[in-house]
Amino acid sequence: MEQVAADLPMELIFSRVSVPRGRGKIEPLSNEETHDFLEKHWSRRVRAYSDDFTNKEAVAAIVRITKGNIRLIERLMMQVEHVLVANQLQVVTKEVVEAARQNLIIGPG
Repeated sequence: MEQVAADLPMELIFSRVSVPRGRGKIEPLSNEETHDFLEKHWSRRVRAYSDDFTNKEAVAAIVRITKGNIRLIERLMMQVEHVLVANQLQVVTKEVVEAARQNLIIGPG
């Protein structure tokens, strides 16, 4: 989490035991922050700012499914890795992202 906070304009707030600060949750990333996060941490698989249609579709699916939830982005992208390896694929497509989403226990996307 510290690395993500350092890469994005985000401050981590730590609290003492039994003295919560804030609302106790991580605020969702904006679409731009989500694109930045994907570009910085998952660029080996997706190019968030590419003009390639396949990349744009895959990134749009990731943004739609995760709604900026950084923990869900990480879980989804790990599942994308599993789908790619299991099917001997190299390119992340919208279909790969959807297959990964179906294997996670999350609400409808």
